[in-house]
Amino acid sequence: RRSVGAVASLPIKARHLLQVSYRFEEREPTEERAFEVLNPGTFARLQFGYRYSFARRYPRSVSAEHGRSIGVGGRWYARALGASFDQLMMTLDAREYINNPWADNQVLALRLVTALSLGPDYEERFVLGGVGGASILTAQTDDVFPLRGFAFDKDEGGTGMAVLYTEYRFPIWHVQRGLWTLPVYFRKVHGAVFAEGGNTFGNGSEEDVMAFLEKGWRRLRGGRLGLGAELRADLSLGWAFPLTLRLGAAVPWVNKGLMVEGAFQDKAVFYFSLGSTL
Repeated sequence: RRSVGAVASLPIKARHLLQVSYRFEEREPTEERAFEVLNPGTFARLQFGYRYSFARRYPRSVSAEHGRSIGVGGRWYARALGASFDQLMMTLDAREYINNPWADNQVLALRLVTALSLGPDYEERFVLGGVGGASILTAQTDDVFPLRGFAFDKDEGGTGMAVLYTEYRFPIWHVQRGLWTLPVYFRKVHGAVFAEGGNTFGNGSEEDVMAFLEKGWRRLRGGRLGLGAELRADLSLGWAFPLTLRLGAAVPWVNKGLMVEGAFQDKAVFYFSLGSTL
């Protein structure tokens, strides 16, 4: 991916944000499967968005504990902007944090992400899978979203997607210690149990928006669900840069059975990753 862009933001009373951005991006596949899942080519878009955010966290919190955020946006891909196609898309990213009133620093975290293509072309595509998180050492792209328990290279991709994440987070140990004189500071150890499910839909062959939505509804009803738990450690590198380490296990649930590598099994998927998925 080679991209260049510009962003203009207007904060309003600390909780609201209006934003407009432009991005020009060229994508080239590094393997053959990229042609089947994420379309290569030239992508240029103008995006308009609004976000409301009011989430609180405290010194002993393992994450935000109260509040919510919601972001809605519209993406316009157009030949007039430099793209090789014309496409209109709507996006939604909503998060909610619900504190447990009977247990300190325990929280239920929810996230809903959707993207709906409105045509006339259907070139921008999405993939669900993997365990990747966002951190100072890793990044998440706009078209690949984690779905723990499922390998992202097994998803056939789609021009639309919807996924719901739920996590129950709880503290285990407030370490607050350094490692000799090394620039590493351990803050806390905490855990989470999670359930997340969703699917991609649409392949670009739909005749109109109604056919696209109908196909999406069928795919979501037969969606995929990942169940699991994680052990996490928060630390600071160089006494300034936060990093979360995650060790987890997830069981992929498809329809009425457990599926790993395309076969029904009862084995969990174990992984180690950085950052947070939501």
